[in-house]
Amino acid sequence: MIKRILYIFNLLFVLLLLGVYVGMRVSPEFIPELSLLSYIYPLLLVVNVLFCLFWLFFKWKYIFVPLAVILIGSSYTPRFIGFSSQASNQEQEKTLSIMTFNVGHFQYKAEEDKTIAIANKDSILSLIKASSADIVCLQEYASVKKSKTCFHYIMTEVLGYEHFFAPTNSSNYVRGSVIYSKYPISRSGALFPLKKNFYSKTYADVVVENQTLRIYNVHLDSYRLSEQEKNEVNKIKDAEMISEETGKSIFAKLIETNKEQAIEVRELKSILDQTTENYLLVGDFNATPYSYTYQVLQRDLKDCFVEKASGFSGTYNDLLPKFRIDYIFASQSIDFLSYEQNVYNYSDHNPVFARFELK
Repeated sequence: MIKRILYIFNLLFVLLLLGVYVGMRVSPEFIPELSLLSYIYPLLLVVNVLFCLFWLFFKWKYIFVPLAVILIGSSYTPRFIGFSSQASNQEQEKTLSIMTFNVGHFQYKAEEDKTIAIANKDSILSLIKASSADIVCLQEYASVKKSKTCFHYIMTEVLGYEHFFAPTNSSNYVRGSVIYSKYPISRSGALFPLKKNFYSKTYADVVVENQTLRIYNVHLDSYRLSEQEKNEVNKIKDAEMISEETGKSIFAKLIETNKEQAIEVRELKSILDQTTENYLLVGDFNATPYSYTYQVLQRDLKDCFVEKASGFSGTYNDLLPKFRIDYIFASQSIDFLSYEQNVYNYSDHNPVFARFELK
């Protein structure tokens, strides 16, 4: 009797896991509730694996259904756990590197102490300098221009990123999804300049030894969770319940953002499909690797994490569990050589760094 009850619970988790697979392919505009399952895919996968181990020893005939569903989605597992080896020490023909980082206006944990924002800026500049990345893409970024101690001046005049594009670039400051490059930029712009949206999407054509490499730096729609809502979610790790009112607010925001992202990603994909240059697509996508947004992009692109990462990865630090929502994608003609993502206490996001070969 107990085994049958457990099997019923197992079937429930099997159906939820199948719901994740369906939600990747069906736009949140049509069945918005399915998009919420993408946030608990790791949990659903682990629970079904544990059930399989249990049935193996206590009722082996029950193993077939959960095992079949796990195998159906086996191609999604590398999005959760990296199994690839890093590049060898052998010199490549032309190795380049790129970093993407949502710096969160440098305000991480600086609400009551403005000196922390200054420390965040200095730490991020030191990180960029140590990385020696050829191209740096920043989101939620703003800097004044005239002060010799400001972020932009140090990037362009000290660290060698003299070429850049910012969607907002006045005589006094730069702002938005900004692209900095050590190589010349022949062409640049905002993808949707008429859209009044702070989450800007930009591009720049970087010229490397007579070859053009297009860089897309994007920031997709955010969930806009309040600090109180984030704190409520993080109470889960202490086995505390979220209030009903807060839960409804969070679910409504998640669903609305997933709908908006479905529109954004289709607009973005239409531009990518027309791009003839080798290109990299990087930024803060605010979407998990098991979402409709990721699925639309991943069909024709390489995900650096899947190609070259090992172990688990989460790029967003402010919620439990730590989701991977910052990506480096590439067109098929680009070969990734390495992937690096470490935890730093300078922003609610972690920087993502990749080396690649431009054929």
